[in-house]
Amino acid sequence: MIQGPRRPIRPSLLEVVAGRILRRRARLNLRAGFPQLTTYTFDYVGLEINVPGRYEGDLLQGSFDFLMDSGFKFEGIAIDIGSQIGNHAWVFAQFYPYVIAFEPNPRSYELLTINVRGHRVQAHQLALGNQINDTRIRDDRFNSGGSRVIDLQGLWPAPCFRSGLIGSQSGVVQVQVSAYSVGVL
Repeated sequence: MIQGPRRPIRPSLLEVVAGRILRRRARLNLRAGFPQLTTYTFDYVGLEINVPGRYEGDLLQGSFDFLMDSGFKFEGIAIDIGSQIGNHAWVFAQFYPYVIAFEPNPRSYELLTINVRGHRVQAHQLALGNQINDTRIRDDRFNSGGSRVIDLQGLWPAPCFRSGLIGSQSGVVQVQVSAYSVGVL
């Protein structure tokens, strides 16, 4: 038996129009050179990528435009903490010679490794924080980027590495973590 709610055989007018718009945007985004990133169906970041072509694309474009206009030298290593599916790491790899991406959520990490393969990105399934220990992750099924590090009752174990041990060879550090930013910094 097929799981899920029973739906009418014919799609609504809204579904037909939305489908056409999304297919058109997909073709335009591919022609514009946006990468096809693997995401989970119905996940927040995946839905956000579908129309503009990249998650937080305006923020990334504005940031890199500012850095280039300021004469910033893209040297060293870019570090992406809370990399999720690798959207930001993929962009960093266009500018930096090497990127290190950290993502503790096993579901997101699996997609991260697929999305950054062949793009000078080394992915690690680790949480970064203010101490070395084993912590747990609570998964958010609608927004895997919103998954959180918690103390005891999470779904998955995740080793936590002290972020202060990373060193000074990094050119830029991007931190995008839910409810744990202070622990990372």
